[in-house]
Amino acid sequence: MQIKLTHNTTNFSRIFMDIEDSSNNPLFYEFELDTNGLVDGEYTLTLYDNNNYELSSTIVKIGDYTTTRTTYNVEKKYRTYNGK
Repeated sequence: MQIKLTHNTTNFSRIFMDIEDSSNNPLFYEFELDTNGLVDGEYTLTLYDNNNYELSSTIVKIGDYTTTRTTYNVEKKYRTYNGK
């Protein structure tokens, strides 16, 4: 199996080859990856089988990373007419 980690901001990718599933549960995968040297942030993790077929994809956060949220305060103006 292979795992590809792609940083969602910079598109930097790192591929981990010959990964072994250490889980005893057929519904879940469990892997140990050495993420030293990777920049903190949000990554897309893609799992491939030995034939390079995509099995799964998910979002992972590495390091001390928090998602920034942007909110906008827009003042809404209403015009009311006195209609009969």
